Amino acid sequence: MRSHRIPSAPALAMALALALIARSAAPALAIDPINWSDYPANPVLASGDHQPSRPSVAFDPNKFGAAIGGHAYLMWAQRGEGGGITVWGSNDGINWAFRGQAAGPSWPNQFDFSKARSPRVLYDPGGFGGGAAKFKIWFWNGTEARGADGKESGWGIWHASSLDGLVWVANQSITGRLAGNGSRVVGPADVIYQPGAPNSGASPFGYSYVMLYLVKDDRDKRIGLSLAYSANGVDWTRYGSGWVLGPGAAAEWDSRNVTSASIVRNPDGTYGLWYAGDDGTSGGLGLGIGYAFSNDGLTWTKLPSGPLFNPILKLSPGSWRGSACYAPRVLYSPAKFNGFGDSVYYKMWYSGRSGGSYAIGYATIGPSYAFYLPSGLNSLDCRGVGADALISLSTSTDGTLAISRSSTSPAGPPPAGLRSLSKFISIESTGLSISWPATLRVYYEDSEVPPDVDPASLKLYRWDGSSWAPLPTASGSELGKKYLQAQITALGAFAPMGSALNVQVYQVRYGSASYGVRIVTNSTLSGFLYDEARQLMNFTVSGPDGTTGYCRASFAKALISGTPVVFIDGREVTYAPWSANETHYQVYFLYLHSAHSVTIGGSNTIPELWAPPLPAAIALAAAALALRRIGPRRARIPLSSYGGAIAENRRRLSMFNKG
Repeated sequence: MRSHRIPSAPALAMALALALIARSAAPALAIDPINWSDYPANPVLASGDHQPSRPSVAFDPNKFGAAIGGHAYLMWAQRGEGGGITVWGSNDGINWAFRGQAAGPSWPNQFDFSKARSPRVLYDPGGFGGGAAKFKIWFWNGTEARGADGKESGWGIWHASSLDGLVWVANQSITGRLAGNGSRVVGPADVIYQPGAPNSGASPFGYSYVMLYLVKDDRDKRIGLSLAYSANGVDWTRYGSGWVLGPGAAAEWDSRNVTSASIVRNPDGTYGLWYAGDDGTSGGLGLGIGYAFSNDGLTWTKLPSGPLFNPILKLSPGSWRGSACYAPRVLYSPAKFNGFGDSVYYKMWYSGRSGGSYAIGYATIGPSYAFYLPSGLNSLDCRGVGADALISLSTSTDGTLAISRSSTSPAGPPPAGLRSLSKFISIESTGLSISWPATLRVYYEDSEVPPDVDPASLKLYRWDGSSWAPLPTASGSELGKKYLQAQITALGAFAPMGSALNVQVYQVRYGSASYGVRIVTNSTLSGFLYDEARQLMNFTVSGPDGTTGYCRASFAKALISGTPVVFIDGREVTYAPWSANETHYQVYFLYLHSAHSVTIGGSNTIPELWAPPLPAAIALAAAALALRRIGPRRARIPLSSYGGAIAENRRRLSMFNKG
């Protein structure tokens, strides 16, 4: 079985197909990389004099400790294709304010920031291991440094640190054997920081810093991406001896260059890489932005070229990106950027050029997934940050499957008497020949179950074109989440739903104060009366004969004398677990339906209601059960006709013993 784990992302109207990937060698496809929604009012930054390009963007929900004006987003942008770095701030990633020009000290041997290009900036509130500087930058000085065997320095990539992201100090050229004979280093592509890395071992991802950088082949002048790693961000070790991602084959859209790039580690541990590519016709900037993915960050698989595949963003003649589309910067936020701007998991800022004008656009990737499935048995897992669903199916053909989640129904409302969890899963396919049945599992948490829904009644439902039809449903739990699972024989819209509970709230008085009594039940409840003198609550429950009824009553401690005790038809219910906080009790009990009189009181009023004991055999059974009760209670004799409900009570207790 091929297993695909997918982090989440907001929806395009139509799911796009993913790549045709080599069966045996391809890693699991981590996310839907082509479902980008371009901001309709792009570009978001097109300041004429500043000519912003090649953005590096950082996000901090704490606004970088109020650095540079207190923004949640900061952007460092190159001036056109010349030199110099401008700094911008935003609280939504769309509307940007100019904050100044990045600058460094003027003393000897320090690089002049007016010539800096291709910035890559990182922010760490912990100071990258305890230092004062919270910002680090890597940039190119414009020099194509030629490699030589044994060469350790002079690569044209510089590093500096900053307290505020504007003024930079400790400027120095990085060191390490980054290229050999016949190649040149032409700038950084991206850098990732891994706090707590051991800085040992053979894997580059065991070190604090990992850098993708551009290397040009002197023989044919093509550019690809190489990888290096470092413990301190200054002294680097090259991984391997060539590119980790190179240009495509002849006639491919990226046959000439693979250049500016952005790497993201996805929640499932896989890596995504968005990169600029060109075939030599865009002036070396980029015909568009492509995508590659990897299980280990070292061996990469590109999406193939094609109208629905790479490049995923491309030139748009006559627009702000009519001449070039390049330099992506992608950020992932597990908290959907904490309410700062669009509530999505992935955001991209990228460069465009039209003639001699430069600008920066913005796009998001959302909660609809469309991904490629090869023939055979596949398991697609979207839990955690996406649809909270898993589907296992066998197909005899290749094709694509689109899965999306919505909080509102894509079809009709729930049937009368049912409530949804506001979790609707839509699944569609293109080109797949599915061998039915398939298995669908939808995950949920207790907090997602509305208080007026019976958790024990939850089932999966499918929209059949005219109504929501129940599916035979199994339940379970896995990795801290509960799930509902069903065999399905068709795709479409699915939703977990449960029976609506009867919730009654009564206002009563005790002394000079007024209190609310809340009762959640699946029974018909009538005749509620509070006896203030004896501090007793009395009411009647009824329902279809032979079915199991239950009540969960919540009330102020002042309304009873002692700890909670429940009587049905004058006899005490021995297994009526209760819980309490500082001010309120909650008690839960079960019974077999018919019409019953219920009394809830306190342990200090028990002698007034105590019924004669039942036969010895029943008493012994009741005594054993009484030992399991919650809260301090004296043993009581159960009513024999309720014995059949006790086992059911134990099974469902954990679901109902909550506020």
